[in-house]
Amino acid sequence: MTNVVPIRARSQALVDQFVAFAIEQGVMVSNTDTRRANWLFDQLAIIENELASRGDKGMLLSLLQHPDAWVRLIAAKKVFAMAPETARKVLEDLEASKIQLACFYAGMALINLDRGIWVPK
Repeated sequence: MTNVVPIRARSQALVDQFVAFAIEQGVMVSNTDTRRANWLFDQLAIIENELASRGDKGMLLSLLQHPDAWVRLIAAKKVFAMAPETARKVLEDLEASKIQLACFYAGMALINLDRGIWVPK
C-alpha cells in the first residue's frame, strides 16, 4: 500500500481525508482487517504530522463533535495534549456509550493515560 495522503492539499482537505480514514479504520478494526487498519493508522499519523507542521493541528478539535464515534475517538487521542479536559470528556463519554469497540478503545486510552503508559504529545 502506498501513501495516499495528498500532502500538498489544503489543510481542510487533509482534515476531510482524516475523517474518511478514521471512519474506514473503525470499519477495518470491526472486521479484524489488521493490515488495512494499521495502514490507516499510519495515514492518520501522516495527516496529523502535516497539520502540526503547518500549525493547523487545532483543526482536528472540531472532530471531537463528529457524529462518528471512531472519528471522535481518534481525534480525541490526537488532540489530547492541546485540549486535555475536552478530549478526556470525549473519551469518557465514548467509554460510557457502549458503542462497540469505540467504548473499549476509549476505556483503554483512559486506563493507559491514568497509568502513565500513554503520554499525549
